[in-house]
Amino acid sequence: MIYLFFIYIGMIFTDLPLAGVIGTIGSSIMFLVSPLLFLLIVYKNKWKYRGTYISNLFLYYYLVTFFISIILFFYYYISHDTIYTPYGQLILVKLIDASIYNLVYLFAYFTIIYSFKKMSSKQIHISFLFLFLFLIIVATVEILNKDFLNLIHLVPVDYSRLRLTMAEPSRASFELVIVSLLTLITIKNKVFRIFIFVIMLFLSMMIASKGGLLFLFIAIFLVYFLGTSLKEKVLFSILIIPIVFVFSYIFMTIVLPGLLSDIDKFTSTSTRIITTTWAFLSLFYFPLGEGYGTYMCYFQDLLSISTRFVTQAFPFPLLTTEIDSMIQTGVNVGVKSGILFQIVQNGIVAVVFFYLLFRRSWKNIRLLNISKFNKKILQMILIYTVLTLLFGANMEVLYIYLLPIAYIEVVLMKQKRIAIL
Repeated sequence: MIYLFFIYIGMIFTDLPLAGVIGTIGSSIMFLVSPLLFLLIVYKNKWKYRGTYISNLFLYYYLVTFFISIILFFYYYISHDTIYTPYGQLILVKLIDASIYNLVYLFAYFTIIYSFKKMSSKQIHISFLFLFLFLIIVATVEILNKDFLNLIHLVPVDYSRLRLTMAEPSRASFELVIVSLLTLITIKNKVFRIFIFVIMLFLSMMIASKGGLLFLFIAIFLVYFLGTSLKEKVLFSILIIPIVFVFSYIFMTIVLPGLLSDIDKFTSTSTRIITTTWAFLSLFYFPLGEGYGTYMCYFQDLLSISTRFVTQAFPFPLLTTEIDSMIQTGVNVGVKSGILFQIVQNGIVAVVFFYLLFRRSWKNIRLLNISKFNKKILQMILIYTVLTLLFGANMEVLYIYLLPIAYIEVVLMKQKRIAIL
């Protein structure tokens, strides 16, 4: 369990001040602990690596994309006679810096699998409950004294929304929902389940992540309405009426005004739309991706095209200050979506990887010998994860998304008595 403890620390604390020294990768200790734990595990297995389907998927994805990026680097060097980006950065350094996140995902996932293998179901469930209670404590402290938690954040931010241990509210919302839903699996008492769900909703309102709330509503609707029999749909419709009123209130008072405010004030919405357009254009122009390092050499033209297209398509003006800053300075360049930014860097390979990853996880859920309620919760988590990574948050140091995927795979392998690692 000591391995999992360090992994949990790396998952939960992802806005550490170390990021100000070595970059975003330093926002979490995961880049330090996961390689060490990975090597220790392999050493204990006499230097033999025996991965699961999904851990091997991470491994192949990293190797293939890194190889393609190296080829793109040499091609750019030969065609442009330079090893620097237009912003003066060494392309090879940028390549290693951008690719290391996927390598750390591999190490972290492998370690979670190994840890869960050594633990009983009860111990795993207790660890989920521990995470949930810890987030409740953090939220309580932040509500009472926001300045106290500045010690674990890179930049102190003075606003009314909660961000827990994450850098921003959207990530905090994702963290809270994943941990809360996993905790529901550990509880059999219906009263306690309702209590946990209410706490999750209340804290989600305090975090006030518009996308997080919307994705949660969609996931619940898809799982608990579209995926049930007619009898269950009728029963669900009756039971859900009180919750619908609560959700409607949240949507009308938090989500919708926030979205309108974003558009009215030209904040994050315009940037998301433009960078999302860039991602789709990139897949067309660069089927194998722009590369981990060379995307800094190619993005300007496509981002400019995307900006013109979006601003002309919308009936009202959009402020493109953030986009213009990316093009002019080369700082904070990226799509505000984890999966879409992976597509920019790695093209069709990223599409195949995420398709196989979530398809396998969905199939694993259907094969699990667990209660119908727990299956629906896991399906809800998976849908919510896909929506968040596709439209809501970038993936850099967002290691918490690995937790439910690893849990699903290990539980199935244990039930099927398949050797793990």
